[in-house]
Amino acid sequence: MLITEKKDLLQPFLKELEKNQPLQTELKEWLVNNFSILNIQKDEIILSEGETCKYAWVVLNGIIRSFHYVGEAEVTSRLMTPYHIIISPESFYTQTPAFESLQALQPSVLARLHYQQLDLLYQLFPSFNYVGRRLTEYYLFITERRLHLLRKQKATDKYKFFLEKYPDLINEVPLKYIASFLGINQETLSRVRRKIK
Repeated sequence: MLITEKKDLLQPFLKELEKNQPLQTELKEWLVNNFSILNIQKDEIILSEGETCKYAWVVLNGIIRSFHYVGEAEVTSRLMTPYHIIISPESFYTQTPAFESLQALQPSVLARLHYQQLDLLYQLFPSFNYVGRRLTEYYLFITERRLHLLRKQKATDKYKFFLEKYPDLINEVPLKYIASFLGINQETLSRVRRKIK
């Protein structure tokens, strides 16, 4: 892929990063040169449970979900849309096997950076550590928001919370994954949806 094409694909993500702090030209050029662009098919697994998460991915287009198993059941824990950064946190930061899998819910375009490249990025551009800290804070906030959602007792309250916080996902993600994300079964979710309509 030509650098100009890659730059065009990455431009919206770079603008998102600059909401935290302006990025110097050399830093943006480094990111464009070092990110790989991947076209991912619907249902493709980009990380399987038991593999080590060696990459940080950025969603440029599409939706990715993370899931793990409880017995035979799949539990969806995260739904990631454009400009979200995707890792399996424990696996990525410790370079040990992941307890979750990452799957594309629709054809997706991802940018990918290796663990060692990210480490080098922080060394070469110390100012980017501030951006990294702000991103970490944001993802901690998202995790806390989902825990808050799961603490809600009534399925109706959970679904209303989802509608409020994730309105763009309601028609894009299969109901079985939304139900799993909310910690309820699909039949209950269908009943709640009919009630709210």
